Amino acid sequence: VFRARMGLECDRVSRFSLPYAGLLVASLLIFSLGSFSVVFYYLSLNFPERAASMLETDLILGGGDSQYPQLYDGLMLFWLVVYAPLVEELVFRGILLQRWGTKWGLRRGVMASSVLFGLLHLNNPLGLTLFGLVMGLLYVRSRSLWVPIVCHALNNMAAVAIDGFSKMTGVESSYSVADVQASWQLGLVLIAISGPFLAHFVWRSWPQQDDKIPYLFNTVLPE
Repeated sequence: VFRARMGLECDRVSRFSLPYAGLLVASLLIFSLGSFSVVFYYLSLNFPERAASMLETDLILGGGDSQYPQLYDGLMLFWLVVYAPLVEELVFRGILLQRWGTKWGLRRGVMASSVLFGLLHLNNPLGLTLFGLVMGLLYVRSRSLWVPIVCHALNNMAAVAIDGFSKMTGVESSYSVADVQASWQLGLVLIAISGPFLAHFVWRSWPQQDDKIPYLFNTVLPE
């Protein structure tokens, strides 16, 4: 029974390739951009000052108000591409998912850790909740914390690249609250494009009733 189960798990992991991971990260980025547009639209209607401050804040690169902008950008790049993926995946998937999965069951542990992850990212709670859900399912599916860490790093790297390109072209500085408000319908289109693929991944990767928590599976002894 143990060998059969191990064979099934190895088959599940082998079907997860690097191109598939790239497609998954791209879909998450598209969904995140779309969900941000929709959430921002409703936020700007009810809290216009908060919406305006979100656009004025440089959350990725740009040197901020530092006297050493290159050093600042280098540290931010390290934070986003290396430190944040390692720490966030260790905390949310490696610790919280494990503990809550042990307490409430694996499915509830995945959901609870994903919702908390999204709520702590106030700029885009909907997109980041789905992101956390996909990272949690990647961990459950691969039985390795390195898989969501790498995908998380790729996602942040792509976001940094998009941010850098928008700064180089001058597109970012021209954005206003009205511009982002007008893009909410495009946001729905982006959600419609990426949603089916992500929903299929979630459906295929959703834990079975008897699936073990990754830590327990990795430490179980063969019979």
